[in-house]
Amino acid sequence: LFRSPMSALYDSEKKLQNDQKLFSRFISLGDNCEFGLIQREVGLELLDLFRFGGIRNIQNLIQAIDEDMRAFGREGDTELHETADGEWISTSNRYSVTFHTHRYTHDSSREDVRESEQKKLRYLARKTLEDLEEGTKILVRKSNDIITDDDARALYRAVRRHGKCPILIVTQSS
Repeated sequence: LFRSPMSALYDSEKKLQNDQKLFSRFISLGDNCEFGLIQREVGLELLDLFRFGGIRNIQNLIQAIDEDMRAFGREGDTELHETADGEWISTSNRYSVTFHTHRYTHDSSREDVRESEQKKLRYLARKTLEDLEEGTKILVRKSNDIITDDDARALYRAVRRHGKCPILIVTQSS
């Protein structure tokens, strides 16, 4: 059968729209920014706290949720350091989370980045809690480390304090 070039374009655009619709339903709780990169690959630029962050230790994630993410963006919690390529990386000391700022030392001062990161992290922490309460997003906890059944249950209980979001856990097999 002959297919016109326009039908191939329509099919790929429709597929892209379907991918965007699907991936917009997820919020990453991962140990790195891989899921955020997948969302970017399908053309999504969503505002999510952990999209370009990594919270390696699941106990720190559970603590952050249990504490209503209060420390994010607070004075004394946010520190900055620069990478070898000059990007400012933001760190939450309380929860041991690192975030890409997508800002660089050659065009942004440490104090300007710290101020905007603190504001951004406070906003995104509030937004994450609102998303949890709304209960319509699917949470993805991806980890290169093994997540035990006990850790998975503890994460489930922490999330359930806020709402009924389902959780997808992707981890190494034991």
